[in-house]
Amino acid sequence: MGSSSNKDISNGGTSSDAKQVGIVYRLNYDYLSKYLLEVTGRYDGHYYFAPEKRFGFFPAFSVGWRVSEEKFMKNAAWLSNLKLKASYGEVGALAGGPYQYLSLYSVWGPGYAFGSSGVSVAGENAEPNKNITWERAKKTNIGIELGVDNNRIRIETNYFYEKRSNMLVSPTIIVPLEYGIGLSQVNSGIMQNKGIDFLYELDYPITKDLNIGLTGTFTFAKNKLLQIYESDVTYNNPERRRTDRPLGTQFGYKSIGYFQVDDFDSNGNLKPGIAVQQWGRVYPGDIRYQDTNMDGIINSLDEVVIGNPSMPQIIYGISPRINYKDITLDLFFQGTGLVDTYFFREAVWPFWNGMSAYKSNFDYWTPENIHAKNPRMTPSPVANNTQMSSHWIQDVSYLRLKNATISYTLPSKICNLANLSNVIIYISGTNLLTFTKLKNMDPEIEYNRGNTYPQQKVISLGINVTF
Repeated sequence: MGSSSNKDISNGGTSSDAKQVGIVYRLNYDYLSKYLLEVTGRYDGHYYFAPEKRFGFFPAFSVGWRVSEEKFMKNAAWLSNLKLKASYGEVGALAGGPYQYLSLYSVWGPGYAFGSSGVSVAGENAEPNKNITWERAKKTNIGIELGVDNNRIRIETNYFYEKRSNMLVSPTIIVPLEYGIGLSQVNSGIMQNKGIDFLYELDYPITKDLNIGLTGTFTFAKNKLLQIYESDVTYNNPERRRTDRPLGTQFGYKSIGYFQVDDFDSNGNLKPGIAVQQWGRVYPGDIRYQDTNMDGIINSLDEVVIGNPSMPQIIYGISPRINYKDITLDLFFQGTGLVDTYFFREAVWPFWNGMSAYKSNFDYWTPENIHAKNPRMTPSPVANNTQMSSHWIQDVSYLRLKNATISYTLPSKICNLANLSNVIIYISGTNLLTFTKLKNMDPEIEYNRGNTYPQQKVISLGINVTF
């Protein structure tokens, strides 16, 4: 404050305008608590898009039939609820950025020199596309709800199907450098998602003092790209095509072990009949890749699917609860399945970028250890062994005790002596146990280089007091 030096003066700011408008409607109909109907919809407009593509209409409806309310089910005293339901709806999603329907320019420089000084220049970023509009997802859901014994046991299961169209994607067509700019994005991608989800809830008193509860969730989902731009690589290699495969499919070379001493002649050259790999000279202990198209050369035409998608196809959770008098135990387990991750750099390559190595890296190839987990040890990773391949794909499925809490509620007699309404003493822990095939890494951390801190294991003791 009070300084007149330019070095002490700093300010800045940004300004932007945005506009969105929408109309929403909703209609509910309930006949005798048996037949249910809901009709909804919205009409939205957003400044992202050109005026003629700015608005979208997204309707939805759902129907339900509470079978348990029918006369022919009244004698089933054990049945609290039986409901069949179905729904269909369309949802709009924004993608890309604003004003892609206009020619956008960037100013940078100095780009050219006139005389002794440089002059800033302006250049077009990408060609405009006035047809860019909302991505649209059409969703269908069919489900059943079941409640037993006054809803002490409740089960719900659903089948869902979604077809997402108008996905904004970038063309992979190569244009001449003389064209000057890149091609605009277009609404041409199509993807489907389908699967089932399951919910189970139990809240059951065993005795006057003992109550048990359990909540379980399970979701299995698969997706598939029905329409997406392919590239020269994928056109020339059918095993590399993205169409009709899940989003997040991982491609690379299939590892078939290591080169062994017997694969080389007395001069250190590969024997005839062994495919040539393109990343420098190989030695015994280097990773060997499958020659998929049998042309004697390992290149992009040999890439295949090398693992499950990088997004889990199974997600589940389990929450047991036990309450005995004033003591309560709450647990929460969560997990995933059918998911793989490609690990690279610091995560699995010893001495990458001057870094150190994991203990597991020292299970490396030697003539006496030909089935080692890792290729031969080198002062720094060699190009042949750092290609994206099945060798570095790992299963990151896991089951984790995410949270556990034991609490004790003081009897009301004791609380009343201190003029307190309620006192709860508890001990809680997070990330206490993890069951996974993955070593050295946290399966919940999506970053696959290995230079990210894992989640911490935390134990806390506390007291909640209500006056």
